[in-house]
Amino acid sequence: MGLVWAAWITRLWLLWQANQLPAFDFGIFAQVTWGLAHGEPGRSSLLNNTHWLGDHFQPILYLYAPILRACGTPFALIVGETALVAAAARPLARITFRATGSPAVAFTLALAYLVNPATTAAVMFPVHPSTLVAPLLIFAFDAFDTRHPRRAAGLTLLALCCKEDVGFYLAGLGIWTALARRERAVGLSLAVFGAAWSLACIFAVIPWFRGAAFHMFEWAPALRDGGWANPVAVLRTAVDSPEKLRLLLLGFGALGFLPLGDPLTLAAAPFLAERLLGSNPNHVDAAFHYGAPSLAVLTVAAALAAARLGRRFPGPWTARGIVGVLILGTAGACAAAWSPGVPTTDLLGASARADARAVQEALALVPAGASVLAQDTLVARFADHRRLGVIARRPVRDWDYVVADVTLPDAAGGLPGTLHAITSTSSHGLIYSAAGVAVWQRRAIPRATLSPEVAGYLAGH
Repeated sequence: MGLVWAAWITRLWLLWQANQLPAFDFGIFAQVTWGLAHGEPGRSSLLNNTHWLGDHFQPILYLYAPILRACGTPFALIVGETALVAAAARPLARITFRATGSPAVAFTLALAYLVNPATTAAVMFPVHPSTLVAPLLIFAFDAFDTRHPRRAAGLTLLALCCKEDVGFYLAGLGIWTALARRERAVGLSLAVFGAAWSLACIFAVIPWFRGAAFHMFEWAPALRDGGWANPVAVLRTAVDSPEKLRLLLLGFGALGFLPLGDPLTLAAAPFLAERLLGSNPNHVDAAFHYGAPSLAVLTVAAALAAARLGRRFPGPWTARGIVGVLILGTAGACAAAWSPGVPTTDLLGASARADARAVQEALALVPAGASVLAQDTLVARFADHRRLGVIARRPVRDWDYVVADVTLPDAAGGLPGTLHAITSTSSHGLIYSAAGVAVWQRRAIPRATLSPEVAGYLAGH
């Protein structure tokens, strides 16, 4: 657990130092959390000035605020989030050991959770409160399994505060508790409470903060206008693309398909429906964080399925077989999900080169309180500014400072147009340009010339 967490933090720190983190969502949560930490809760300029609770119901951010207030850097949020994700391996191992009696199976399943492609994708795409759903529910499972209902209830409530749809997972868990564990009063209470919580968030709380209706789920085109009532159409839609088939294979194959051996897996049905039957293509992309919330259900289901196999086929070879299946499934899923990234050796060099120092020098030129239009990979650096925008999503003329780094990826796809617009008008003057990083100030007298990197970028675009 500690070694995996250290590996995560090392890579994320190098990405942060090299300004190569996927930072737009990170910038949103960092800006919101900074406001909460300094007594200024409310609207976020990165969300079109919508109240942050009108985007998603995630009051867990109130617990993020003390971390940012104490440490002063948004990277502290990454440290805290990844620490909780890693720490959940321990209660998962306890749950598995109590169910199977095998230390080897407990260790292997905990390790499979840590290196699961969904866990890795969520950790490397910081910061998202929904990433905390799985570890919090795993801790809650452990508390519930050891007859600590108050602790389990508190942890479950924290999970509910991570996103508005977590209540639907809780409803599935309640039905499983009532039917599989025969604790009907507890199970039905959980199911009713969970469904009511999510429905209240979606139809009352979020619209109130949003000032308009909230549409959390949009059916895929084939299921609109009543098509969702056709079981054949639903099944066809769920597997109508290679990405969806890959998602299913990764989700279940990474755990050796063991979750299919226990009815608890049915509690993941709302999660699967949201991803397979919706219209958002990002939901079926393994590179994003959307797969992480289901891991609590799937990993515990794998532990219970392993226990079933142990009872049906007693003997040491059963545990060894389960360990082998988990290892093969994890290795295969990791290989299938792997995609070329920035090698660590390159990150070591990038984090030490002049471009990282140039960004720090550029940050120092932007005073507190000024409005900033920044590249999407840089917005998290300006989390302490109330008015913050992303290049290509806002007009240049409305901002006190514009900051760009042409050596970084242009995810928004509008950097060339923005830079040509700003260099061809007199609304802003260049005050800094070095190593590909440039800063313009509104109505300032130009005091610098473009560095060769920026000039070459404009010439080539």
